[in-house]
Amino acid sequence: MRPPPRAPQTIDPPLPTAASVDRGRLALRAAWAASLLSLAGMLAALWLFRVEIVAAWPPAARLYLLVGGIAEG
Repeated sequence: MRPPPRAPQTIDPPLPTAASVDRGRLALRAAWAASLLSLAGMLAALWLFRVEIVAAWPPAARLYLLVGGIAEG
């Protein structure tokens, strides 16, 4: 014979400490900084290699003309 099932009990989660909150904020800021640096790098590459990009894909010339750049290809 099986014993009757026990009723579920609530368990309070541990409260975050100040150190873990600071680490979380630092990690979030580092992630934002990495994302912005990646975006800036991609935009810089698109601008620096615009001639090569237009040579490989001529319709991209319209995009460069739209943002004020001259792209020959």
